[in-house]
Amino acid sequence: EELWHQLGHEDSVVYAAFPEYKPELTVDSSVNYPVSFNGKTRFFLDAPASASPAEVEALVRAHEKTPQYVGELSIAKVIVVPGRIVNVVLKK
Repeated sequence: EELWHQLGHEDSVVYAAFPEYKPELTVDSSVNYPVSFNGKTRFFLDAPASASPAEVEALVRAHEKTPQYVGELSIAKVIVVPGRIVNVVLKK
């Protein structure tokens, strides 16, 4: 009660309205994807939660660490599980 009055409220805390639930405030705005090359996790990538699998793939291909792990190999396939993981399959 004392703290409630120190915050500038004149009525009792008992009569204060309980805050309403806002689901839009509980949604993450970004996803931290672990990026794996041939099944081995190499780095993590932050992407917007609204990004499509194609956009996440483009972010992985453009990432500064991707050429380091691809090396002389080529990318055969990029598997994106939305909200979970990215796996890059390499071939000779």
